[in-house]
Amino acid sequence: MDRRRTDARGFTLIELVVVMTMIVVLAAAMLPAFPRFLRERAVRSAVEELTAQLSFAQSYARSRGLVAQVSWTEQGRRTELRAETDPINAPGEFERVTEGGAWTVQMPDDVQVSLDRDDNPVDLSTDPDLLFFPDGQAEAARVQLEAGTAGSYVIEVSPTTGRPRAEEVHAAASR
Repeated sequence: MDRRRTDARGFTLIELVVVMTMIVVLAAAMLPAFPRFLRERAVRSAVEELTAQLSFAQSYARSRGLVAQVSWTEQGRRTELRAETDPINAPGEFERVTEGGAWTVQMPDDVQVSLDRDDNPVDLSTDPDLLFFPDGQAEAARVQLEAGTAGSYVIEVSPTTGRPRAEEVHAAASR
């Protein structure tokens, strides 16, 4: 008695080879775009981190009743949060904040950072600070990050609320 299975399940070797070939071709086609994707993601991540740091500075100043500042170091390559140590006896003296999520933000290598305060360009090597006040206000500021083919971003800091808002002004180069 010859009983053949007609309900066999699974894939044939030919089907598996065809699917694997398609996966390899698609991966090869996407490989050149992968470094650009990683760079764009690194720039977006830096923008998000900087926006969060500016927002934290505003919250820190309000909650502690101190002047806080975000300081650019290394010609705009890195930022850190500082706060007044003693506003009554030593006004204008700041030290780095290390508590409650205070962090530094490192910009990707080829991102150019510029800062305008009250619509005036600021030289980050000589005047690298952006101030946030205890009443929730801040210096009016516009931080621009130019990342070439990875896009351009602007972070606006409202002088009345001290809140930052980021937006992409030039999308990344078309794929």
